[in-house]
Amino acid sequence: SLFVEENGLKNYGQSLSAACKTVATSYNNYYIENFENIICNYFIYILKRKYPNVRIGCLKNLVYNHVYDEVLVRCEPSSIPDEMLGRFDSDVASSLSSFLNPLILEMKSRMPMLPVSKVSLNNGPFKILPALRHILEKYENLHMAQPSPIDKDNASKLVPPRLFSLFPNPGLGWRFIKVDAQNLTGIFPEAKQEKQINESPFDHNQ
Repeated sequence: SLFVEENGLKNYGQSLSAACKTVATSYNNYYIENFENIICNYFIYILKRKYPNVRIGCLKNLVYNHVYDEVLVRCEPSSIPDEMLGRFDSDVASSLSSFLNPLILEMKSRMPMLPVSKVSLNNGPFKILPALRHILEKYENLHMAQPSPIDKDNASKLVPPRLFSLFPNPGLGWRFIKVDAQNLTGIFPEAKQEKQINESPFDHNQ
């Protein structure tokens, strides 16, 4: 039962229920709204580690216009288009597919049924968790492998990837909780107004 009495406060079950629903919804929204960015940023970071001298714009173009579709849309693999490969020098272009394909396969094997989109995840947002967990494990391994202070001068200047939480920690302080007249009169019964004689509903169309 959500009917609770504490410090003289009674009958706030509806507000509490609305708060729980809001928090649960924030979990669903977190996965639906962020999974694309998390996956794309992962591939951009891994590519930048492998090819530090390649311009970031070329890597982003490759991820958003090829890797994204390979991981989240296409069931069958496809090769990198020639116009994309033309943005890289010959040494990088010749090794891109052999470097990317295993990473794409790792991610794809952890996906629910393709294609994956915000709409398809709306009814089952937790289905994307295996892919996000895989990325987080990769990031944690990179953090653990960071060089000691003595070796930092010789280490790559690439900043370690930012860790993220698989389960967001929403605070009720910045959430809007449903508080309507019924909820308020349950908490403050003395504030309830008596219905007046000949009282009629307000016509909002006037």
